[in-house]
Amino acid sequence: MAERPAEPVGTQPERTPDEIDAFLAERTLIVASNRGPVTFSAEDDGTFSARKGSGGVVTAVSAIAREREPIWIAAAMTEGDRARAEMAQRRGEGLIEFGDPSEFRLRFVVPSAESYHQYYNVISNPLLWFLQHYLWDTPRTPDITAETWEAWHDGYVAVNRLFADEVLAACDQCTDQPIVMLQDYQLYLCGGFIRERDPDAILQHFVHIPWPDPDYWRLLPLAMRRAICEGMLGNDVVGFQTPEHARSFMYTCEAYVPGASIDYVNQAISWNGRVTEVRSYPISIDTEAVRAPPTARRRGRTIATSPTTGTSSPSSASTGRSRARTSSAASSPSIGSWRRTRSFRAGSTSWRLRCRRGWTSTSTRTTSTTSAPPSAASTRATPTSRPAGSRSTSSWGRTTPAPWRR
Repeated sequence: MAERPAEPVGTQPERTPDEIDAFLAERTLIVASNRGPVTFSAEDDGTFSARKGSGGVVTAVSAIAREREPIWIAAAMTEGDRARAEMAQRRGEGLIEFGDPSEFRLRFVVPSAESYHQYYNVISNPLLWFLQHYLWDTPRTPDITAETWEAWHDGYVAVNRLFADEVLAACDQCTDQPIVMLQDYQLYLCGGFIRERDPDAILQHFVHIPWPDPDYWRLLPLAMRRAICEGMLGNDVVGFQTPEHARSFMYTCEAYVPGASIDYVNQAISWNGRVTEVRSYPISIDTEAVRAPPTARRRGRTIATSPTTGTSSPSSASTGRSRARTSSAASSPSIGSWRRTRSFRAGSTSWRLRCRRGWTSTSTRTTSTTSAPPSAASTRATPTSRPAGSRSTSSWGRTTPAPWRR
């Protein structure tokens, strides 16, 4: 069967904010992410207790899902999650209700322990996360071995198919055509798998971490990088934190997806008879939580620095004036003789970054809502040094990883 030609880009009239709100209000929202909004624990009496999740993606997405009672598809990450998913299957619960009144409805993806390990601990973290933050020691790593390919096929591809199965099952329970919002780097193939089985699905994928330039993607074999791009092009909209990341994605698709037509003016990609829009949607922090006085006071004591000696000074955070001086000093590219060493650890790997005169260790170039991967014991990375006095956005090179673990 011949492919139908792609519809011309930019010919559809723009919706007004009111029209968009009306469109969204009448649609069921389905969110899919590796980490779910709640974690279950089995109690001795056979019941389950639930604790809300606090991951970066969960926090960011929960803000837009309020009052929508979304269906949330997530991986069963703990024994309690698996037990709750098994109970739901025995009882015939299509969706697990959470909250009173209900805040969201949950479906679990339950891969085998080995598949999940390969998908999460071998491919997603550290391979993709490190690549997308420019953290590989490129002359030597990553080393794509037979074990890596096995983890790709039996882990990453397999678990993405399981996510697609659960999303489609959730769609079947909806009386309307739902909006499916896929989240982050763990689910790059999911959109393509859903599109294969439901050509009319409404799919959006948001990437919470940077998207590197095409040349850096050459660290992955061509089959992997092409599968990632083609999977993403199964979506109607692909979103990023910054316009730079969105453009890098378009460059990458132009480089590695045969037949893709890139419209840089309208930010759209035509491929396989469809059009995917590419957009940037910066996600804000939870301002209300940051404004909470106890949290602000604790944070102020942690980061306060004396403007004269440069040493840590908890007492200097006791007044608003001192906090203002601290903030000004911390943002300046020249901090006198201040010397301080920080460590970032991932598994058994440790990097140490020494801040000297004229250096900063905060990034203003890139935004990431996901934290550093918890499992990266087999990886290596080398920070990129810059000359003293340089107003670089990051002393790690092009991008800065998620907040350091101290």
